[in-house]
Amino acid sequence: MTLANRIEVKWVDRGRWPQNPPNPEFPNGIDLDLSNGAIVSCLAALPYPAKRCGLYVLKCETCGQTAAVTTAGRSDDPKSARLGCLRRRVQEMCQHQANPKDVGDPNCISCGKEIR
Repeated sequence: MTLANRIEVKWVDRGRWPQNPPNPEFPNGIDLDLSNGAIVSCLAALPYPAKRCGLYVLKCETCGQTAAVTTAGRSDDPKSARLGCLRRRVQEMCQHQANPKDVGDPNCISCGKEIR
């Protein structure tokens, strides 16, 4: 399940230009999956290609998950990143919607009804 995108993206410029050629296996960028297989995740589009060598610092405004993604200003830079949700890790499944619920929260994240 992909949640509405609430990921803040900040660019940190390292002021360097790439020293090596891009990886020819990724001529149109890379879609990164940093979710570690989480069922609940958010997807962030990244400015592509990056200006030059640096990194994008990602922070989910909903759950606080963070990540840093390096760039080189080449065609093989990341163009998106998927983050797994910290707040909605799958510990139990909602019985009526089969959606994950917050740990310790007795209510379904989908409909808000109490799960028994």
